[in-house]
Amino acid sequence: MKLELAQWEVMFALTNYIKEEYGMECDLTDGIDEASIQYQKQIVPPKKYKNGRPIKNEHGYPVLDYKNATYEDRIISWGETDSIAVYLTSIP
Repeated sequence: MKLELAQWEVMFALTNYIKEEYGMECDLTDGIDEASIQYQKQIVPPKKYKNGRPIKNEHGYPVLDYKNATYEDRIISWGETDSIAVYLTSIP
């Protein structure tokens, strides 16, 4: 099942959470043009031979070295026309 929430619905839920958890009154749905989302992106380098040339598979694509993967911080803007989708599986 796909659950899709618009940006204003998430901001409304955050407003209620802040009010209940911290006892602070705020309105995140009013006056905010854009919100931003900070996330980490995994950067996976290609495996290389000792001479520095990338190792390729039988189809000619580079073989990725997941053991030496790094993470890079990224930030994207989240406008009012954007949404977030959560896919739920049914629980027996």
